[in-house]
Amino acid sequence: MAVIPSKRNRKVPRDRNGEMYKWRHQVENFLAKTGEFRAIATRYDKTDVRYAAAIHIAAAVIAAKQLSTGPNLHDGYLFTYS
Repeated sequence: MAVIPSKRNRKVPRDRNGEMYKWRHQVENFLAKTGEFRAIATRYDKTDVRYAAAIHIAAAVIAAKQLSTGPNLHDGYLFTYS
């Protein structure tokens, strides 16, 4: 069974697994977010254990950014002039 939906104009549409597609989408979003961590994107670590540790640290940082209730750096309101 396919995970990615088929094109709309396909003559014989294929079945797809919706739950697998949701998980695949989440994994792709996570990998896109890890692109800001240069060591992970370029795979600097020599051992798989250290690389896995770097991914766990990056995941913790990404989760902390999403759960943060403080000012967002991208809002432009962090530095206010009085």
